[in-house]
Amino acid sequence: MAVAASSHPFVPPTFLNVTAIWGENGASVLQCWQILPGFTTSSQSGTAGASILQLGAVANMSYSVIPPGFNAGLHNAPTEQYVPLPFFPLLHLR
Repeated sequence: MAVAASSHPFVPPTFLNVTAIWGENGASVLQCWQILPGFTTSSQSGTAGASILQLGAVANMSYSVIPPGFNAGLHNAPTEQYVPLPFFPLLHLR
């Protein structure tokens, strides 16, 4: 199966924005958070060139955005990984 080319070019993210519902004084409050510092470009084998966000002062924890058609090549994972499945409604297969 081949993934259909998008008519829109991939634009790497700058920041990770998170929307949360918070309880305060017995009421729900909608909050929008922006995780800083923003995304950088990865140089790690397997994700080199992808956008990556370090998630706090922890070891081996990051959030990566892999663009369409990205070829990571054959490589071993540097540590154990949690990889969520892609959002299937966003995939266009031929």
